[in-house]
Amino acid sequence: MKNVEVAFVGNPNVGKSTIINNIAKTSLKVGNWPGVTVRKTEATLLYKDYEFHIIDLPGTYSLDYTSEDVAVTTDFLINNPPDIIVNIIEATNLERSLILTAELIELKIPMVIVLNMWDEALKLGIDINIKKLSELIGVDVISAIGTKEDLKDRLLESIVSTYEKKKTPKDLRYSDITEKAINDILSFCAVPPNKNIPPRFFAMKMLERIIPCDCCNEIILKLENDLKENIYDILKKDIYGVAHFISSSVVKRSFKDEIELTEILDKFALHPFFGLLIFVVVMYLMFKLSFDVSYPISNWIGDFESSFLHPLVYKLFPRAPYIVKSFVSGAVLDGVGFVISFAPLVGALFVGLSVLELSGYLPRVPIIFDRFVSKFGIDGRGILPFMLGFGCNVPAIMALKILEDKRSKLIVAAMIPFTSCPARFVVFAFFGAIFFKNPAPIILFLYLLGIFFSILTAIVMNKVLPKTESLPMILELPPYRKPPLKIVLNIAFVELKGFLKRAGTFIFASTVVVWAFLHIPPNTNVKDTVAGKIGGALVYVFKPIGIEDWRATTSLVPAFLAREIIISSMGAIYSASVKEDYSNFNIEKSFKEQMISLEKALKNTAIAFVSPGFSNVFTKESTDSSTIKAIRDSLSPYGALSFMVFVLLYTSCIATVSILKSEFGTKFAMLFLTYSFVLGWAVAFVIYRLSMVLHVF
Repeated sequence: MKNVEVAFVGNPNVGKSTIINNIAKTSLKVGNWPGVTVRKTEATLLYKDYEFHIIDLPGTYSLDYTSEDVAVTTDFLINNPPDIIVNIIEATNLERSLILTAELIELKIPMVIVLNMWDEALKLGIDINIKKLSELIGVDVISAIGTKEDLKDRLLESIVSTYEKKKTPKDLRYSDITEKAINDILSFCAVPPNKNIPPRFFAMKMLERIIPCDCCNEIILKLENDLKENIYDILKKDIYGVAHFISSSVVKRSFKDEIELTEILDKFALHPFFGLLIFVVVMYLMFKLSFDVSYPISNWIGDFESSFLHPLVYKLFPRAPYIVKSFVSGAVLDGVGFVISFAPLVGALFVGLSVLELSGYLPRVPIIFDRFVSKFGIDGRGILPFMLGFGCNVPAIMALKILEDKRSKLIVAAMIPFTSCPARFVVFAFFGAIFFKNPAPIILFLYLLGIFFSILTAIVMNKVLPKTESLPMILELPPYRKPPLKIVLNIAFVELKGFLKRAGTFIFASTVVVWAFLHIPPNTNVKDTVAGKIGGALVYVFKPIGIEDWRATTSLVPAFLAREIIISSMGAIYSASVKEDYSNFNIEKSFKEQMISLEKALKNTAIAFVSPGFSNVFTKESTDSSTIKAIRDSLSPYGALSFMVFVLLYTSCIATVSILKSEFGTKFAMLFLTYSFVLGWAVAFVIYRLSMVLHVF
């Protein structure tokens, strides 16, 4: 078995990820490149006697260091050259794509060129002579429709052939001025520090001043004085000239008189007013489908775990020590159950995102918002992850991969946790129904308050974080196309698998810790456990903001796992139930009930899929009137409002913290955790005191 490392390289939005998803299926692994927040996608693929390690490098227009994403691609190709480069080129934009190809040729790495979107090129009357293109560059060239099944064998056969024959591209020849400058650098300056870097490529990057060199500066200055022109501009003109020569030699165009569909749609999608309106409608539909479709299943999973699996443990092991049964049901099942119940929403959101991305709409969204969000130090691409935060903070932070520089990612990452996710809405609806006659204005106020502090945080971070060079937002807008269902589902599956792997382990471990706090020492009242004592101690912290009951503060301890746990925690704590009574539990009867509930959940999912408007699926009402009365008696309406404000602004849940830690490191996650706690407490204090003075309720 031969091991072959294959790097997929190309411009942004040329279909690299689609092709990799097509040939690798579910073997894809999603993570981060070491030391940076740039997403890394890779896969292992077996074919004949070869094991291919496929790496999807971030999209780039040139090999330099203008952004974090581009630097990852450049560093990888220079310092860890793969066995094969698969250069994905957009067939409808050959000349532009060949500019990067010219730089890749200088690396002297065996290469295969894939002309993707071949069907779209034919529709536009673009005919590319593949045989001649292959002869000019000296490598295999294949046409491709990235979603078609036949691509896999053709591409892998070409990779195998190129690998065995060590087929590297032909040498390029530039103008006499550029060739002299390259030779002067090679003659008088140091050799490349890395044996993997071809000397000629090294010299060209020094001419571009991407690689600093004092000796080179003298040569470059002398050349520029003699030529009265910037050597960088000369070099780039030569590279563009090579791309133009190759393109014009192999491309024939037939005139098409009709206006293309993409042109027509963009007149509305990119319009200053209609574009915003369309965005709101599109996002509304995506959120509606994600929330409404996923909730019945998520709710059933949670109920199955608590109403069937919990008592099942007690029924199957009646003689086991209570503490053991409690650990299995309360720690293991709760931890795993929470992560799994999270999965339908995360998966649904990624399905929606994949549809928008593969259809060609997603890359257009930043253009609509760039003028507004650029005032906060980020470009228009940051609006999409921020909007996703209203669905779930976790995939929203994961979606920050679409931003190029780390500074923008940090700013948007600090904005997202203040958006009101459905888990917070559960708490808002629960408290609103108990404490307020008309909860709708209260909930709307909380949503707007979260947006306000998101913007305020962005303004502060924009001033505090070191400024970086502000580059214009350059986006390649692909044509609109029908998203292939297989690719959509595969992308969502891979993303969901990555979420479960990264967030699941951390959440489960934290559940075990929280469970331990609620059961140490064993067989005691909740108030006397470690969690109860912590809640009692927290009364001193929360009393100034109107939360004076130890049961309310104790509920905030497990609520760090997820905001909706506040409700179940309050139910357990306020009712003072320590040991569950499952003596009347019947396995067969309960299982049948669960299957009936599953059938109803699937029906509700189907109904939600086609029903207009947001369904009221996130409102939960308790039938335990004594518990409701106990909660109402322990807090005033002012204290309840303060409680909700704190829940809104204090970092949403442990899953959010774990993703912040995974994406940006422990230091940033802990700093933001502290910041959100202080901010939540301070704002709750002000609102609590002010509302009492004004006698709002």
